[in-house]
Parts: sequence; structure tokens; C-alpha cells
Amino acid sequence: MHLRQSLRTVTTSGRVLLLCVVILAQNILSRDLFSPLVVLSGISVLLITQVSFKRSYLRLVWPLLGVIMFGALGAAGHEARDILRDIAFAIVPLVLIYIGYWLAGDARMWPLILKVMVSCGTILAIFHLSAFAINPELLVADLEDVRREAGGSGALVTFALVLVLFKNRFGLVRLIPKYLPRFVTIGVLLASFVLSYSRTEIAVAIVLALSLLGTLSRLNLRFVLAVVVLVVGFLLITVSVPTNETGTLRSKLANTVAEIAVSNYRDMSDINANWRGFETYRAMQSFSTGSVVQQILGQGFGALVDLGFVMEFGKVVGVQLRYIPILHNGYAYILIKTGLLGLVCYVIFYLYVIRCAVRHSYQKNSEQEFLSRLLLGCIWSLIAVMYVVGGMAETAEPALVLLVGYLVRRLELLRVAQLMGSGNKKYLVAS
Repeated sequence: MHLRQSLRTVTTSGRVLLLCVVILAQNILSRDLFSPLVVLSGISVLLITQVSFKRSYLRLVWPLLGVIMFGALGAAGHEARDILRDIAFAIVPLVLIYIGYWLAGDARMWPLILKVMVSCGTILAIFHLSAFAINPELLVADLEDVRREAGGSGALVTFALVLVLFKNRFGLVRLIPKYLPRFVTIGVLLASFVLSYSRTEIAVAIVLALSLLGTLSRLNLRFVLAVVVLVVGFLLITVSVPTNETGTLRSKLANTVAEIAVSNYRDMSDINANWRGFETYRAMQSFSTGSVVQQILGQGFGALVDLGFVMEFGKVVGVQLRYIPILHNGYAYILIKTGLLGLVCYVIFYLYVIRCAVRHSYQKNSEQEFLSRLLLGCIWSLIAVMYVVGGMAETAEPALVLLVGYLVRRLELLRVAQLMGSGNKKYLVAS
């Protein structure tokens, strides 16, 4: 009996270790190294645990398998390095979701997984703030200088912050480690969030908060009011910023629409200021000039986007490119590589997860309600960030992708428990 309990504890510890490695590695390794690490982690799970693929897992990810198939069809003729990168990017979401499924198989991982993610988010926040401790002048520096020197905190820090703020609402009384006071954790996470000066993380925080409040679960007056308040607030920021103000978060927020708007900028200063919109425009030009088959099935893994001129990338010293392999806009990236069918596959995947979350949000079980709201917040966050930082199509925000797999599986297990007569059990208890 003791041996069996010990083995279960070791298994849980191993799951926690893998979870930490996967969600922290993205902030340490480049994309080209992070992708193989995740794939190897998934292979290790399959070989060591000998876990079979669940039918529900395949039902969830079949659209993502379609993305791989369409991308592979047109891969011939492209550079091997670019093909392998795109294949790795396409496989990573499948592996992350499967790891999430695997983690959900251990009952002891709930709500331990949230505690681990909060701890990892706090670690990343401390690491981010260390740049300001080493160089205090960054606190009063220009926004662009701060982002260049200190970087950003990432969605995991934002997720941890929102979760800690809502923990009492959902009874997660032991979400924060005992050795770290609540006010310290919140202070560290909040400071890192604020000093990231990230519009993407602000959007993620708003989506997660609205979801946990139940605003996104159903279309009603509260949902409409939330949208109106956000739109009016954004418009007020836009009209209140002086035209000559630059290098501040307020000015960046005001320029958000112009920066991501798809347009053919010709002046180099405009191109640099609105790079996301310009590269998306070039991607759409490449898509429109392709054959009908390429528009439907894509140009294949390894396809590049022609900028029309040689561009020097400041973040990578000495690198000048005319043809780029990845884009900030993940939807444009998928459209180029896998065509309209690939884009449809992503839409189907997102709709399936949203449907799953909304369906469970009507349950009376307190844990199902919390899990469905959390799942809805994660998937809408992934939908949003895919437009500006590549999203799950380009290995961005792996913690949220993994959590989607975990939450879907956890909701399925709770539903099975209900059908077996355990529906009245109070699952939402901090361990």
C-alpha cells in the first residue's frame, strides 16, 4: 500500500516537473529550440507512460492534424530548414494539448496545476523585474528602450495575476505557496505586468477577468455593456493622446488599430511604426497572387513571404532579409502555409473548445462552472494573441495551450463522474 502510494506521488512529481519545464522553457530558449523540446517531451510521455490516445483527444485536435496535412502537401521545393520549422510549429500545439490531457489523468494534479502555474508565473515575474533592479534607469526610460532591455513578462504572468486576484471568489485558498505572502505575490506579478508595457497582456488580462466573472459565458446585457465600456474607454484614450506624444504606453494604445491595420505603407518610418500591418499586407499579396490550389491548400510548409525589399531586423544584429518565414499575424501565417482550409481548421478547433466551455458553464457543479470559465478565458486569449504575436500557430503562450488540453479533459472526467452518480461531489477544494 505504501509502495503504491509512493509510486503515485513520484508520478505526480514527474508531471509537475514536466509542466514546469514546458512552460518555463519558452522564456529561456528560442523558438527553434523550444519546439523540439516540446515534441521530445510529448514523445517521452508516450514512451514512458504508454498512454493510448483518447478518442476525445482526437475529436478535439483533428482540425490541427488537418493543418499538418495541408502544410505537408505543398512543402516540396522549399528549404529544408524552413519546412522543419513549420512542421515543428504545427506539431507543438498537438503535443501541448496531449500533455494537458495526460496531466488531467492524475487526480492529484487538481488544483495543483494552477498552483504550479502561479509559482512559475511568479518566478518569471521576478526574473523580469531583475532587469529593473540591475538597471533602475529603465523605470524612467522610453517604452521602446524598456521593452528592448527588459523584455516582457508574458501571458503566464498575466494569467497568474488574474488567477490570484480571483482565488477567493472560487475557493482556491491554497493557490499561493505558504512561504510567499499573498501581498508579495500580487505585488511582484502586478509590477511585472505593469512594467511590461504590453498591449497584448492587457488584452489577455481583460479577457481572462471577464471570463472568470461569467461575462463571456452568455450573450446578455452585461456582455454588451462590457463591450461598450471597453470600446468607449479605448476611444477616449485615442482622442486624448497628443499627436506628438511617442514612446509611452498611452501612445502605443492609441496607435494599436493603425499598427495592426493591413496596409501598404511605403515610407520606411511608417513601415517600422506599423510593421505588423505591413507584413500582413505582404502576406495577403502573396496569397492573392497564388494559384487557386495554393489559395485553398496553401503554399506549403517552408513557404516565405516576400517583403518587396531587404529589411534589416534590429533585434537580430546584422540580419537582413527580404523573404521572411514567420509573421506576427498567426492567421496570415496559417493562410500562407495551409491556405483557406488550414484557416477553417483553426476556426473549427476554436469553435469546438468554445462550445465545450459554454456547454459546461450551465452546470450547477461549482468546479465545472470555474473550469468552463477558465477554459473560455484561455481560448479567447489564444484567439486574440494569434492576431498579433502568432499565437498557438507559432508556439506562443504554450502554458495556455497546455491548459486548454487539461481543462477539456478535466471537464470530461467530471461529466463521467456525474453520469456515474458522483455529480453532487464538491470538487473545487484546494489541496
